[in-house]
Amino acid sequence: MAQEISEKEGIYSQYDELVNTLREINAKARHNKKFSFAKELFLQDLPERRAWLGN
Repeated sequence: MAQEISEKEGIYSQYDELVNTLREINAKARHNKKFSFAKELFLQDLPERRAWLGN
């Protein structure tokens, strides 16, 4: 979400490449809303995130 805000404000960061990778994962997971993947990811408890991503 911070990336989207930064783009609208014209601020670019060292995390752009990482964010692009998350966008690719989002597309492959077929989440149709821009933030839905990130929201679902952060709802997972940290220890379970890797398994959730694997699924």
